[in-house]
Amino acid sequence: MKNNFKLQQVLKAINDHSDQNVDGVILFSTHNRYWFLEFASSDGFVLINKDGEAIYLVDARYYTAACEQVKNAKVVLLAASQNKTTLDLLKEAADELKINKALVEADYVTLETASFLKRFVNEIVPFKSAKLREIKTEQELEYLQIAADIAAKAYNWVREQNIIGLTEIEISNMISKKMLDLGAEKNSFDPIIASGPNGGNPHHHASDRKIEDGDMVTIDIGALYKGYCSDMTRSFIAGTKPNPQMQKIYDKVLESQTAGINLTSTAVTGYEVDQICRQIIDSSEYKGYFTHGTGHGVGIEVHELPNTSGGNKEKLPENAVVTVEPGIYIPNVGGVRIEDTIVVKNGQAIVLTRLAPK
Repeated sequence: MKNNFKLQQVLKAINDHSDQNVDGVILFSTHNRYWFLEFASSDGFVLINKDGEAIYLVDARYYTAACEQVKNAKVVLLAASQNKTTLDLLKEAADELKINKALVEADYVTLETASFLKRFVNEIVPFKSAKLREIKTEQELEYLQIAADIAAKAYNWVREQNIIGLTEIEISNMISKKMLDLGAEKNSFDPIIASGPNGGNPHHHASDRKIEDGDMVTIDIGALYKGYCSDMTRSFIAGTKPNPQMQKIYDKVLESQTAGINLTSTAVTGYEVDQICRQIIDSSEYKGYFTHGTGHGVGIEVHELPNTSGGNKEKLPENAVVTVEPGIYIPNVGGVRIEDTIVVKNGQAIVLTRLAPK
């Protein structure tokens, strides 16, 4: 059966809640439906029972395409008629699969949606559904590598351009267009272009500030390919004018990031990756200027599990994809962030964004 590994992840989640007599899962979120079915839709329900049987209920906009493309679930048209409401159809699907008590996506489902779900199964149990997607398949890794290559090539292209005098917004638009030209579906997030003092804000919004000779410029970009995201950041001094203060900061961030990447493996936790990066910066004169977690998972969403941050005390699993992105941000002065996306493969770190020099 197609997506057998993904089905096993769902069945594991059901088994992990066996003490609560759970007998199925309902996937309602756009991200988890796409992950499981490999079919994009803006609405619909996937019901999966503990025997691995699945039903995908979807409206008429997607029904024909779903019948042709979805291989791991029975496709049912979710359309009300004179005799049946959509709720009747959902109840029939739950009854067919013998789902009385279902896991639901605590990280996506609103109170309103939860109330609706309880109308066609007897009981719902919230679970952290993003954990389903922590371990990537080889196909997912292929898409993530292509997305990373697109972003890296777009960055390399921008570095070849004379950006002195261009605004941050102009550079953002240039990169976005280049990624589309290279095969991206779209940006995986709005580009962060932070120059000069704007670099002191980690998530600065691109502005009409013009790049000046000697500015430290931070470019944080990502491409979406086949529904999968990339995420990378590079910082560099624009033009030819030296900037010793920012170069010193850059060197410290690079030292921190290199140590974090070298440590990343299945033998360590996200917390440990975060700590080695943070200790290098905090033991310097820049203590207190690294103001966010070291990284996060990347996949269908640009921010997902597992995290390489202080809150993750679990060891990184094989085939997990994470970022390592320490930074130093000094308000009204400037900042530096260096970020790579990494897959934990054969126990070790492989950098997906390696095409972009640091």
